[in-house]
Amino acid sequence: MDHGEKTQVEKISYLLHSNPEKLNFLSQLSKTELESLHNLIMQRIYAETSPTWEKLAAVARFMPNFINAKISEDILGEEITANLSYHLPAKDSIAVASHLSTRFLAKVVERLVPEKAIPMILDYPMRDLLRIVRELVANEKFYTLGSFIDHLPHEKLHQIAQELDSESDLMQIGKFAGRKDHLAGLISGFDDDRLTKLVEASNNLGLFSEMLEIMGHFTEDDQIRFARISDQFSDEILLNLIAAGTELNLLSEFMNVIARFDEQQQLRIGNLVPQMSDDSLIEFVRAASHTEHANTLLAIAERLDVEQFKRAGPLLSRLSENELYQLANSGYKLKREKTIFLFMKFIPAESQTLARNVFQRFEKSERQDIERMAHEAGFLHDIQFLFNET
Repeated sequence: MDHGEKTQVEKISYLLHSNPEKLNFLSQLSKTELESLHNLIMQRIYAETSPTWEKLAAVARFMPNFINAKISEDILGEEITANLSYHLPAKDSIAVASHLSTRFLAKVVERLVPEKAIPMILDYPMRDLLRIVRELVANEKFYTLGSFIDHLPHEKLHQIAQELDSESDLMQIGKFAGRKDHLAGLISGFDDDRLTKLVEASNNLGLFSEMLEIMGHFTEDDQIRFARISDQFSDEILLNLIAAGTELNLLSEFMNVIARFDEQQQLRIGNLVPQMSDDSLIEFVRAASHTEHANTLLAIAERLDVEQFKRAGPLLSRLSENELYQLANSGYKLKREKTIFLFMKFIPAESQTLARNVFQRFEKSERQDIERMAHEAGFLHDIQFLFNET
C-alpha cells in the first residue's frame, strides 16, 4: 500500500475501533475504493440505529438541559449521546453540551459523524470549540480533528490553527483531512516563519504526501512565496519532497513551485541531482516533456556535470516515444538544444532506435536545422546515429 492508502486504512480502523494491522486484507483496494468503504461504514453506523435515537431524542426534548447532560455523562455514555445529538435541534444540543465536562464532550465528538453534525458545528461557540480541540490534541485524536476540518468554515479553522502552537500537531491533523484545498487556503494566511516550520514538521513526521497534496492547491502567489522561502529548507527536505513526489506520482505539485525558483535556487537543485535516485532523476527528465515545466527543468539540466548526463542517458529508455519527443521538441523550441544533445550523446545503443524514431517525427526542415546546430555545437559525431537514416 502507498502512503495515501495506508492513511485511508487508518481512518477505517478508527471507525471500527480496531488496529490498522488487523485490516491488512484491505491492501488490495485502491485509495478511491478505501475512501468509498470509509464513507459507507460511516453511513451504515448512522442508519442502523437512527429510529431508536429519534425516539429517545423526542423524550429528551421535555427534560431540562442540565438533567439531559447529567444522564448523558453518568448513564448513557458518549456513543448514545453522539447519536442523540443528530435528532435534537442544534441549539438544544449546544445547550446540553454546555453542561458536559470537556473530557466527556471530547469523547462525544470522537463518535460524531461530521456530516451529520454540521448544523451544530456551525453554531457552536468558538470558546467552547477551542477547549474541545485542546482536549483532543492533548489525547492525540488527530483523526477526529482531521475529519471535522473538512466541514469547518474558514474563520473557525483559522482560529483553531492559531490555537495550535505545534506545527507537528497541525500536520498530523491535516493527514486525516480529505479537503487539502481547505488546508491550502488556511496555510496562505500563515507568515513565512510558520510556513517554514510546517514544512520542517512534515519532513520530521514523514508526511511528504500531505505536504505535496496541499501544494497542489497553492495559488500562484503561494507558489511564489514557497519558492522564495525554500532557501530556508535543508537539502534533506528538498530531496525528500522530490523522492516522495516521484514515489507517489505527485512530483508535478512540487514542480509548480520549482518553476518559480530563481537562478541560484535552480543551481541548488542541480547540485542535488547526484543525490537523487534514478527514479527521481528520470521523473525530473519526464517532467521536462510537459510544456509548463520544460524551460525550468532544462535550465537546471544545463547546470549538471557530464557525469549526470552519463547517468541519465541510459534512463531515457524508460520514457515513451511521445515523452522523449516532447522532451526533444521542448529543447528545440526553447533554444536549449545543447542539453538535449548531451542526453542523446549518452543514450545506450539499445535505445538509439527509439531516439531515431523520435527524430523522424520532426519536420524535414527542423531535422536539417537540428543537424546544423549539432555540427556547430560540436555534437554531430556523438549523435550521428540520429541522422544516419534521414
